Amino acid sequence: PELWPPELVWSDGMYYFIFQEEDCIGLRCTTEEGHMVPCASGWTPCGAMDGEVIINACRDVGGIAYAYHVEAVDELRFVRTVDPSLANTVVAETDPTSVAVAWTGSDYGICWCSEGKPWFGMVDPGGRLLGANIVAYEGTDECAGCYTAWAGAEFGLVWFGRGLDGIYRVYAARIRPGGS
Repeated sequence: PELWPPELVWSDGMYYFIFQEEDCIGLRCTTEEGHMVPCASGWTPCGAMDGEVIINACRDVGGIAYAYHVEAVDELRFVRTVDPSLANTVVAETDPTSVAVAWTGSDYGICWCSEGKPWFGMVDPGGRLLGANIVAYEGTDECAGCYTAWAGAEFGLVWFGRGLDGIYRVYAARIRPGGS
């Protein structure tokens, strides 16, 4: 398979390293000595990992949360390592070119590029979608490298795209929980 760059996240005194590993998404944690070992808890998906896997992770209470897409399956999925029963929430049926996830302290914002546009959706800790996914900006026909961060009252999104005028730019948007 093609390999997507790995993610490294710090949460509750431990580093979490998440990456594509054969037909699975690999998850490793650091020991106090700095060694990478399989995490004591945490679920990672396996199977149907043909082609490129796109992963992005963020800090969570007691672990990490991550969103991922597998090229062979047109679904953007969300996982929390602290509760394997919530594995594989389908956020959107899409084929994104990038994905990013951020934690508010209570919920998760996820952005992705698909169909030439930046998209945004929210998931609660139980894996339920919070409202409808929205297009964050209609003025592009290409989108790449969507990233998001929580700023205390709103999410910031940034992405690289080609505007409807054909010029490539870096774009940014602010989105409040609920999609406004």
